Amino acid sequence: MAERQMDTETMLGALNDIRLPAEAAGGQVAEMLVAAGAGLALAWLVALLVTASRRGVQATTPSLAVRIDALRELPAAERSVALLHLARDEGIALPAVASLYGAGEFPRPEEIEAQLRDGQGTHA
Repeated sequence: MAERQMDTETMLGALNDIRLPAEAAGGQVAEMLVAAGAGLALAWLVALLVTASRRGVQATTPSLAVRIDALRELPAAERSVALLHLARDEGIALPAVASLYGAGEFPRPEEIEAQLRDGQGTHA
């Protein structure tokens, strides 16, 4: 009877290496599919975390009025150019701007601003 009894160390050592033989159904193909599935699940979780973190960071674009007010500190010539760029970026056509140009003159920023604020411009 003593021969049949195993000590604890021998029994645990024998249990650690229990595996299906490579010739078993599925074998290494099944192991590769499980590894690929685990990799895809991990990639999906990472993508989910990245998109969730980006949603919280997205900046809101200030309104047109706020963007116009931010240009008030610029000199007149630079302000006119900045307002025209703002109209272009917003897709607003200012048909009356052509009438603001004089011979060798640049349109005054107050007139461009008035057209932007009054909504005389049309979205292109």
